[in-house]
Amino acid sequence: MKLFTTTTHRDQPLHRIDLLKLQVDQSRTTALISMPSLEPGRYGFHLLFDIQKYPLSQHLCYMRHQNDIPLDELSELRFSEMKFYSEPPGVTIGPWLGWRGIPDMPKISIEIGEQSFEGRYNFWSDEFASKQLRVFALVSIPNSK
Repeated sequence: MKLFTTTTHRDQPLHRIDLLKLQVDQSRTTALISMPSLEPGRYGFHLLFDIQKYPLSQHLCYMRHQNDIPLDELSELRFSEMKFYSEPPGVTIGPWLGWRGIPDMPKISIEIGEQSFEGRYNFWSDEFASKQLRVFALVSIPNSK
């Protein structure tokens, strides 16, 4: 996993933390890291996850014509004539979380002190080619008094 942070302030640096280099235990579901000192404010976290060992295909479905006509032989596709299956063959659809029994993705959150900030997956349709998943989280660091 790589963690990138950016700030809304132009004078703040971009922080890059590569957890692979920090030798974080990849089998754990929680990683505790120490961040560089960040000024109070709002930050956007862009987390990149290596998915080579993650079964992303469990979050997909496969579309086929109800009569098994090859889709490239049809002059038009009608949703009402399509069937969706959990196994290939077919046109890959998704990730389409929560639809037709497709499971949700694992929850990702960033905790700072007592506050927890939920990450949101951002699919770019290149996950299999890039072998990465992207998660974004907006984090507020309060003034410490």
